[in-house]
Amino acid sequence: MKQVNLKSIPQNIEAFTQTRNEIANSPEGGAATFVLAMILFEKDRKMGTDALTMVLDRSNLVESMNGYKGFSPGQSIKYHIGRFDTKPYWGRSYILGTSPENAYALPEQLNVETLRNATSEQANGDVKIFIKCTGADSHRPITLRANDKGIWKAVECSSMFLDMRAPQQIISDDL
Repeated sequence: MKQVNLKSIPQNIEAFTQTRNEIANSPEGGAATFVLAMILFEKDRKMGTDALTMVLDRSNLVESMNGYKGFSPGQSIKYHIGRFDTKPYWGRSYILGTSPENAYALPEQLNVETLRNATSEQANGDVKIFIKCTGADSHRPITLRANDKGIWKAVECSSMFLDMRAPQQIISDDL
């Protein structure tokens, strides 16, 4: 098991780029930056879409005049992120210390727990990382591939969008 610390949630795409470049030089770091992009998508759709574009392998992107540097997520990824309207907490569920009971509220320390197994390293060089999901009973797989700059990006990430336990509503009762 390995924990990746995300120092903070970036306030703009330049700060996200810097974070990605610092930590996505390993498959675990690439997985953590994918989680960070999911969190950004909940907060700001445009910045989140740009961040997701930056953490996806080129095979998951399509050319787009309105996209980040001329690219945006392809149809299969768009389908998954379209479901954020009903599951906005998805990204937060991959941060240690969140839970359905606390409505996936982000803690001060933003840590992502990853692990590998015997089949993680694949013959083509891709690496399958498993990320702890605090709203599910098992870790979620994400497969990553290094680009020509050594940045690990998501090749297969559909399991990151699987259902999990919904956040409990916290009712404020000041009666």
